[in-house]
Amino acid sequence: MSKRLWKGIFEENPVLVLMLGLCPALGTTAAVKPALAMGIATAVVLIAVELVMTLLSHAVPEKAFMVVSVLLTAVLTAIAEYVMAQNFPELYEELGIYLPLMAVSSVILSRVSEVSKNGSLAEALGDSVGMGIGFVLALAAVSSVRELLGAGTWFGLQVMPEGFQPVAAFSMAPGAFFTVAFLAAAMNVKARRKASETDREGE
Repeated sequence: MSKRLWKGIFEENPVLVLMLGLCPALGTTAAVKPALAMGIATAVVLIAVELVMTLLSHAVPEKAFMVVSVLLTAVLTAIAEYVMAQNFPELYEELGIYLPLMAVSSVILSRVSEVSKNGSLAEALGDSVGMGIGFVLALAAVSSVRELLGAGTWFGLQVMPEGFQPVAAFSMAPGAFFTVAFLAAAMNVKARRKASETDREGE
């Protein structure tokens, strides 16, 4: 369980290592608030779906497993939409189409397919929580860089000096691609160094 938790956060981060969930990582990260809202909503649905499907893994026929997974994800996504619309209408409007697209999230469906079919409940818990935290942290990192450089703010608060000139590109699509690519490269370089150190210790 602890191994899966660690992998989801760092070694197999869904966005920066596995390149999953890139649609919300690019589309909702112009500012930190909507990015965190998207990340937390996805993490909650991921944990719920993965745990429920693990419990149902022996009861649901293999051919129907992914169909049931998608239906369950769609139901929980609809609930998440309703909760956000009722309690956080501004964030709901800001997230737009990206929130309902969570129903077919590659992050959620890939983990259900890989872990829930054959894993134990403890493995599913560690994997879903780790991947959920990893997803939230990835979106927080991308959105922090983009908001700081693109607007000079963080969480809507002015943090850059008065003379700072925002780089408009970071508020647009090119800035999203550049930021994700840079952070992914940094994450993978770190992972390779760690793997090399492990190999040397083994020798």
